[in-house]
Amino acid sequence: MKKIAAFVLAGLLLLPACTINHDSPDGQNQEILPERSSATEEPAGTEQNATGSKLPEVTVESSRIQRYAEDRKVLLVEVFKDNMTLEGKGYEQAAETVRRLFYSEQEALNGEADSCVSLAQEMYELQEYEWFSNYQINTSYEIMRLDTRILSVKGWSYEYMGGAHGNGGDWGTTIDLESGQELALPRLMEDPAGFMNKAQELVLASLGEREDELFEDYKSYVEQHLETTNWYLDAAGIEFVFTPYEIGPYASGSITVCVPYGEAAEYMKPEYLETPGAYITALPVGSQVKAGDCSVLIERRQIEEYMDEAILNVNGTEMSLGENVRVDRAYLMRREGGRVFLVYDIDEASDDYETFVYELTKDGAVKTANIWARLDGKNVNPENMVLIFTLNVLGTYTSEMRYELSEDGVFTALDDIYYIEANRMWQELITKRQLPVTIDGQESTLPEGSHLFITATDNAGTAYFEGTDASGKAVSGEIHYEQQEGEFTHTIAGVDEFEYFAGLPYVG
Repeated sequence: MKKIAAFVLAGLLLLPACTINHDSPDGQNQEILPERSSATEEPAGTEQNATGSKLPEVTVESSRIQRYAEDRKVLLVEVFKDNMTLEGKGYEQAAETVRRLFYSEQEALNGEADSCVSLAQEMYELQEYEWFSNYQINTSYEIMRLDTRILSVKGWSYEYMGGAHGNGGDWGTTIDLESGQELALPRLMEDPAGFMNKAQELVLASLGEREDELFEDYKSYVEQHLETTNWYLDAAGIEFVFTPYEIGPYASGSITVCVPYGEAAEYMKPEYLETPGAYITALPVGSQVKAGDCSVLIERRQIEEYMDEAILNVNGTEMSLGENVRVDRAYLMRREGGRVFLVYDIDEASDDYETFVYELTKDGAVKTANIWARLDGKNVNPENMVLIFTLNVLGTYTSEMRYELSEDGVFTALDDIYYIEANRMWQELITKRQLPVTIDGQESTLPEGSHLFITATDNAGTAYFEGTDASGKAVSGEIHYEQQEGEFTHTIAGVDEFEYFAGLPYVG
């Protein structure tokens, strides 16, 4: 049996500074965006004691480095990594630990990309520019549990360095916010040996239901290695994560098995089992959990062949969330005042996401908000979160905006600009005629042959761009567009957008 080495931990846990930097086809490195508004600010007079009575603010932002071939046409290497920070009075030691585990300087990120360029260029030339797949190093995070005592993170790491497929998988890291220390699994327990015996029994029983897709010796592997297996905490319990090749083939992906808190309670230290005050925690589909006065379960139920239904069950009362929809992410959050909310998103069909908020009480669930966007699992906090929108503005696709969730569970935008990752190769716009733009507040034009990326939009007539003009000079500014009601395409100065660009990305 082959076990994935610690590639996801040794080289990939050091993350970049929070910038976007790409080696463009024209040889320019740019980072040009309208200024973002800050996340929630501490209200005047809000205090917090040294032990952390108020939740810390956890933020995850992404960095992407790209390196192109010598012919400036093909992307050779892409390094995409998340960068996590933690802030809050009383959490200074934990903030240092988060920085150590989840942060690296931009120089280190550039070094990772540069170290792969020669090999990728050689492979590109060897394959005579056909069916070349760029080399990749990716790491991303999702907050699975955050309260005044615990930060638990699920990470995903992936490397592709040629061949049939890359290697990667999920893993977990958990930090004690009071001491600031990263926790090994035995540290959670009053009785570590008793817990491991119970966990092994439960994990093997769960895996036995799918042993047809596992290696023949998966049982002996679990018995020998469960204590050092990756894990994280969520609303349901302790989630053990087996990466590809540990107990099953690559096609099985990461395999996750939960040991519920109810089964672990007699072995766990009470301070880690449940903490008072505010929290936010991921709710896995199919797991029944307690939240305040509520028993909560989201499940998928087969109703006939080729048709299923998502069901929300609160205190025994069922409610349909839709037929043939997928619940993508779900979170339980308790506010400082004690009110409990369920926040989840569903994929209606082909990236048609909608996010819902329900307040949970002993009497059931009451909807307080819904919005056509999906949750960003990297940035979810009880008071604010990032939502991801599908937009069609000059070939854009996904964009993000931060929202506040009020005490009554209502969304309020904290900005009026949607920000867009503007450095994917397929998002590049190349002008085929003079393009009217605004630069530094002055009307101007860009010549044919300019290379642009849309970085942000107000979705109401203004798109922000960065790029290079036909001479290779870095430029940034605004494109003002119009969209007729009921029309899919836009016009710029009365001319259809397809007349200005060699091609526009398909946005779905």
